[in-house]
Amino acid sequence: MKSRYIRLSLIIVSILIILNFVIFIFFFRKHTLSENISDWASFADYIGGTTNILISIMTLLVTLYIAYEISNLEEKRNIANIEYDKNKFKRELREKEYSIISENLENVWFAVTNEDRKASKDNFYTIRQRFVNFIKYKRYLFPEINAKDFQSLDNVLIGLSELVLQDLEIDSPESNKLIQDFGREVNLFHRKMQGYITSE
Repeated sequence: MKSRYIRLSLIIVSILIILNFVIFIFFFRKHTLSENISDWASFADYIGGTTNILISIMTLLVTLYIAYEISNLEEKRNIANIEYDKNKFKRELREKEYSIISENLENVWFAVTNEDRKASKDNFYTIRQRFVNFIKYKRYLFPEINAKDFQSLDNVLIGLSELVLQDLEIDSPESNKLIQDFGREVNLFHRKMQGYITSE
């Protein structure tokens, strides 16, 4: 039952109760107040007989109205709780995926400084594949972030991979520039990702 129907019903019942008294006053307005107890008993019977049922209906309607409002509040609270849980789950999922990709990018420093060049090459391949997979398949968790924003970081990872494949020295000018570029790009990546997570 909608709240407006309950309110309308309450108004109608209230009008009927008032109308009951008005009708009584209209028909017996010329009579003086009686001092006879039986007359007052008759008046009480009239009022009781005509208004008790209306008051019972009003009580029922008020109870229904209160039950309706409580049910409405519960429904709104449940919807809010579901929305909160959904947002919490999405945030936790984002934080988890961001944590995984952050740890993956940190491995770049170990891969660059690893003296075992074969292991270093394998590490770079894995690091870049994980980064590419994150951009392709996990980016739906961060819908407002554009994949093109991370193209520069991917280019640096490609450059570092080629550097390792060519067995160039870590202290060479080309290596130093790529490492500096990586530091800058990875900081931009963290800033964008953290900004998105904290804004949600």
